[in-house]
Amino acid sequence: MAEAARLYTPAEAAAVSGLALKAVNNVIDKHIVDIVRPAAAGKRTVRRYLTGSHLLCLRLEHGLAGRLPVERRQGLFREVAAK
Repeated sequence: MAEAARLYTPAEAAAVSGLALKAVNNVIDKHIVDIVRPAAAGKRTVRRYLTGSHLLCLRLEHGLAGRLPVERRQGLFREVAAK
């Protein structure tokens, strides 16, 4: 039986990854890392969640920003998410 993936809020992702919350939100807002948007049950607010592979991508983004173009980083993130 498949187990549901653990989802992290941006604040949790910041705490686990060691990055500032502002840095996590900037990566999400700039669409550098795709996020999970589960269906809100009758709620108007849209919550943003990240998976464990997103946390890895956050750390990679932090370390590779300025060294690789954004298109190459996003390609790397897609490969990480596919595995």
